[in-house]
Amino acid sequence: RAFKKAPAVERWRYADPKHSLTSALRDVSFPTRNQDRRRSDPILQGGEKKTINVKKSHDCQRRWVSAEDSVPSHTALVRVFTSLGVLAFGVLSCESTGPVEPRLPDGLGLAFVSDHDGTPDIYLMVDGITRRLTNTAATEAHLVWSPDGGGLAFGAGGRVWTITPDGSEATALPDPPATEATTGFPTRDHPAQWSPSGSKLLYLRGHFEGGWLRAINAGGTGDVLITEDGVEPSWSPDEARIALLILNRFGNTWIQDVFVMNADGTAPTNLTNSFDLEDYPSWSPDGATIAFSKPSGIYIVDPEGSGLTRLISTPGAALPEWSADSRSIAWSSGTDVNVVDLAGVNRQVARIDGSITEIIWSPTTDRIAFSAQIGGRQAVFVVKSDGSELMRIGNPQFDQHSPACQPPPSP
Repeated sequence: RAFKKAPAVERWRYADPKHSLTSALRDVSFPTRNQDRRRSDPILQGGEKKTINVKKSHDCQRRWVSAEDSVPSHTALVRVFTSLGVLAFGVLSCESTGPVEPRLPDGLGLAFVSDHDGTPDIYLMVDGITRRLTNTAATEAHLVWSPDGGGLAFGAGGRVWTITPDGSEATALPDPPATEATTGFPTRDHPAQWSPSGSKLLYLRGHFEGGWLRAINAGGTGDVLITEDGVEPSWSPDEARIALLILNRFGNTWIQDVFVMNADGTAPTNLTNSFDLEDYPSWSPDGATIAFSKPSGIYIVDPEGSGLTRLISTPGAALPEWSADSRSIAWSSGTDVNVVDLAGVNRQVARIDGSITEIIWSPTTDRIAFSAQIGGRQAVFVVKSDGSELMRIGNPQFDQHSPACQPPPSP
């Protein structure tokens, strides 16, 4: 809308040599004048009139910026349109200076759920291109990538499904046994958990006092019950054990402790044994430590139950999530995303006017994706782990949630 038709125009699409955006960008008209396409019609940016010069050659660079980022005078803001509406703001620039691109590194993808087309469906953004993976009447949620990035697990319609990155193959895990489905308690979806090798999935069928935790081979065979009570499982890196929460009732008081048990459900060990409501156990990728939250902060403990340490003393701190190198933990106190190291040194990387509900690291540890409730809408953001380049994903007129960063393909 920034450009008006002019006489003697040549129509062309801006195409970055690294990213195929020709299907995403609208045609733009520029007057023909040697090798430059110049348009003198002003664009209002920050109350000032600007004139943009865009060369047709590929020495121009496309960079993403958020609405909050400052834009130098030699750049021009344009909106990028896809099937999701306004996906982000872009910059056309003939210089390498200015805002850098707040996006996942090339080769990584971001899956998320959006209701842009009426019902919540799964979309995958890779290298600036967003495509729809599902088109169902069910509500998809709880997206989790396999370690090799070749499969995406999610919940929909009271079942756990897996789907390939191109959306061509979707498979539902088997229905729960009749004894689990007819207890009178509502069945609900929970995030499935891939084993570190990608050969198995842990999934949960919920009931009032916990859930039936089951393990199944990635191909859909070998479905076995692990435990009849327990939620929020987390694999050990060697797949020999599982950390999870077990809910117990003492009179009118419910407590929730962190347990570790063998992968077959034997030898459960209570690591915390307190009268608090522990939450969000997360096994570090190096296997040495388990992080979890309590009403009083973020804690770590070794898998045998010793070395209990409080890293964060902020009341309400939650959602601890390990980086892939086991050196840092991302967490939130509600309106912010923070990163703390194992020495307790903390830094804030993002703060929003809303309530954060999910946090996930990219496998390369340089980005953090998170979802939040903002103004009655669900939103997905991506930020660099150093706190720069905060970007909201998707059209803010619709709900986006359940972000999942796709690991790069195996060599």
